[in-house]
Amino acid sequence: MNEAEVGRCECCGAESVVLTRKYFYYEVECECCSGDTHFHIARHCNDCKPKEPNNIRVVLSTDKYNMV
Repeated sequence: MNEAEVGRCECCGAESVVLTRKYFYYEVECECCSGDTHFHIARHCNDCKPKEPNNIRVVLSTDKYNMV
């Protein structure tokens, strides 16, 4: 059963529109995404072309790093 995601376009702000997802991948090992690649999802309407974000938030576990 196919169900469409409906919500607010992150590009133009249109409300109650059918959304498409664009994934941006980054080679960063993080705790917030599965595997060794961090990703950001941009939800947008069919009229918009999403742009890569200027900033992303990544969750890292301090147990994996030596703190100075």
